[in-house]
Amino acid sequence: MTKFARHPARPARNMASVVVAAACLLLMGGCETAGIGKWGAGPGEGRAERLARNGEHADAAGAYIGLATEAAGIERDRLTLLAVEQWLDAGDLDRARTAFARVARPPAGGLRWLWDTNQASLHLYAGEADAALDILEPMSRQSLPLRDRLRVEALRADTWLQKQDPARAVELMTQREARVEALRADTWLQKQDPARAVELMTQREARVEALRADTWLQKQDPAR
Repeated sequence: MTKFARHPARPARNMASVVVAAACLLLMGGCETAGIGKWGAGPGEGRAERLARNGEHADAAGAYIGLATEAAGIERDRLTLLAVEQWLDAGDLDRARTAFARVARPPAGGLRWLWDTNQASLHLYAGEADAALDILEPMSRQSLPLRDRLRVEALRADTWLQKQDPARAVELMTQREARVEALRADTWLQKQDPARAVELMTQREARVEALRADTWLQKQDPAR
């Protein structure tokens, strides 16, 4: 029987940290898989991407690994790493570790970033927050595609939750939210719909202020 693990950064430690963690995960939900697997994606990947966006991570992993069995070389490695990522999100560590062991660390580029974030996730599941940060902090200083940037920031937030620093986690997730919403607003400006752009930015500010309020509650400073 497959054992599904629970990410050690996510269990509640007290009611205030539950609120902050939930808020972070809500921010993550809107774009967690944005642009997933777009490096020359073939027609068979559409279903896997839809499953991932819908939070059906185990099924998405199955779709990706099925495609990987029919591929070769770098394409097989890419699809395998995408499957590993989805199994990690599903908490299926056995399958994630088995598939991950088949792919050597790539020397550079998009596959290297995907390999590294998977390795950081495995460290987090093992309760090794500092080892995860050793991977994620250097990545955060690189120029990454949006898809990889969002993944790195989400994992860094998980890491700081595991280190019992929810304020730092909230800071990272508000930065992540700001980046995504700015891109969405820019899209509507390009579509010559400034009213929609303003609406998106106003919604973002409301979410940010709610997260800040939760953070000060966690710090037991309701006056702030």
